[in-house]
Amino acid sequence: MVTGAAVALCIDVWNTHDIKLARKLYSSLKPNDVLRGDRGFCAYADMFTIKKLDFDAVFRKHQSRTTTMRKGKIVGDCDKLVT
Repeated sequence: MVTGAAVALCIDVWNTHDIKLARKLYSSLKPNDVLRGDRGFCAYADMFTIKKLDFDAVFRKHQSRTTTMRKGKIVGDCDKLVT
């Protein structure tokens, strides 16, 4: 059975950024798990680690990164897959 329940917890001082806490939890994720995060997670080091640990992630693109939508595959109405 699959749920959206929390399976791990990480506590630190008040002004610790979410990504620092999340990195401590990477070891509790298993292959085929999906990590969901905001634009703060969209860093090369995190993407590399996620791929190496064989789980997936969905992040919003950081606002400083440019994107062209000229390439890619249309996968549905108003949806496009760009790699």
